[in-house]
Amino acid sequence: MLAMDSRSAKYLVIGGGIAGVSCVEEIASLCPDDDILLLTASPAVKSVINWRQVYGALEQFDVEERAGSHLEAAHPNVRVHLGTACRLDAARKVVHTDAGEELAYERLCICTGARPKIVADGNPHVLGIRDTDSTQEFQKKLEKARRVVVIGNGGIALELVHEVRGCDVIWAIKDRAIGTSFFDAGAAAFFLPHLVKTAPGSASGAASGPCKRQRYAPGRGSHGSAQAEQRAALGTALGPDWHEGLSLEGAQKGPCRVHVEYGCEVERILSPEEVVALSETPLAFPGPDSPQPDTELWPVYARLTNGRTFGCDLVVSATGVVPNVAAIIARNELALADDGGLRVDEQMRTSVPCVYAAGDACSAAWEPRPHWFQMRLWTQARQMGAHAARSMAAHADGRHAELDLCFDLFTHVTSFFGYKVILLGRFNGQGLATRLNNDGGGGSSGDAGTGGGGGGDAEVDGDDGGNGNGDGGGNGGGNVSASGRGQELLVRSSGTLEYVKVVLLDGRMAGAVLVGDTDLEETFHNLILNGTDLTPYGEDLLHPDVDIEDYFD
Repeated sequence: MLAMDSRSAKYLVIGGGIAGVSCVEEIASLCPDDDILLLTASPAVKSVINWRQVYGALEQFDVEERAGSHLEAAHPNVRVHLGTACRLDAARKVVHTDAGEELAYERLCICTGARPKIVADGNPHVLGIRDTDSTQEFQKKLEKARRVVVIGNGGIALELVHEVRGCDVIWAIKDRAIGTSFFDAGAAAFFLPHLVKTAPGSASGAASGPCKRQRYAPGRGSHGSAQAEQRAALGTALGPDWHEGLSLEGAQKGPCRVHVEYGCEVERILSPEEVVALSETPLAFPGPDSPQPDTELWPVYARLTNGRTFGCDLVVSATGVVPNVAAIIARNELALADDGGLRVDEQMRTSVPCVYAAGDACSAAWEPRPHWFQMRLWTQARQMGAHAARSMAAHADGRHAELDLCFDLFTHVTSFFGYKVILLGRFNGQGLATRLNNDGGGGSSGDAGTGGGGGGDAEVDGDDGGNGNGDGGGNGGGNVSASGRGQELLVRSSGTLEYVKVVLLDGRMAGAVLVGDTDLEETFHNLILNGTDLTPYGEDLLHPDVDIEDYFD
């Protein structure tokens, strides 16, 4: 760790998550003779290992949580300092820590990540899932739970609802389909049957098979206190497969059920006393018949904006995150984006000289390439951290850092419910309506992400096994197309094996969602970047009996 008399470095990076560590490692490789200081609130940092290029901008990697000393051992010019940044004095180029220290720098990169938006923060029956400590607390509380209410529709909520066993789950989402950050209603219908639970410890659908994705492994490291030391500051955010190695078992021994409440949010968290005082009528776990009053007494209740109130043992808040930059922006002229992130240009520079930002803490304020947009994911955290490092090193030598290929095309490789999921380009039609209007192509009612399949109003209950099939071909096994004033969707779904969606703009591929082992990622990657006119191929582009690769060899 950092020697007590060492308080300055040419490069200072704040944050021990994927973005911060990637930034430090890249600078260390580019500038082996320059001193680098990593300030982290957690003794364990997250390192990207086993990185490999799948194809073009597509990449896969593992994430390992390990002690900071591993970083120091791998890079002699790197020092790791345990502490929390509580104030930035950009004029003096000094960062103040919670221990009263002053850390001086020549160039600073802010990788402080994001903090969870917790419903009823401070309530002992409400838990936000964000870092390693919170997942361990969730595991402990789940052991005594018979019913949990999960709030949110992002990646953590999706995996949590799927992985929990031995406990009934009421899942409240504000959208009309699950997983709208990653896929449309058609893909949601494809995944819905896999929410049906059986006995504790059993697996459903493809989840029991191998999972080809980034793997998150908490490391033991040489810091024996890495897990024991508890700090008030937020730890680093969860990596991929955060639930691996955890026993997410509830108190029930029989089958458990999942029920989705669509189009609603939590209005208020209530205690049993407040339920009585307000004359609330909590509902029992929904079944095939009309909702029935709940006669059981629960430790906590969630009143939803649709008027329904449910009791439970635990409320899990997974409603997203906001950039964790409050301490940094105080008394500084750092420009913020509408989402609260630090505005950065394509060199990852903020509005303050010699101050950069990367990962969840920043917001890309440059004009993006046609097929790229920012999405706060582990993949982009690594890419932004590495690019910030290259920019800082280049600027120190009076040079300019070129944008990497990864900023030409949005890509993300992950998995949900045991299926490999690959997202390419404007996979949900993000921003295409605006591009149509700007190009004079006529108005559009919205982005392409809402078409291509039904299932938006389906419910999943253990006693009726709802299959989530809508009337738009989400699980139809064949092709579906939907035009929208220059936008077109092509969808292919093969039972429980795969789901493929292509977003076309004026006959050219703008994005794609690939679920399962489709082997289409290389072809679609090239079609998007090359801007090939696909009009002559029509729906044959996704015909199951046509080898698409033969068209474009």
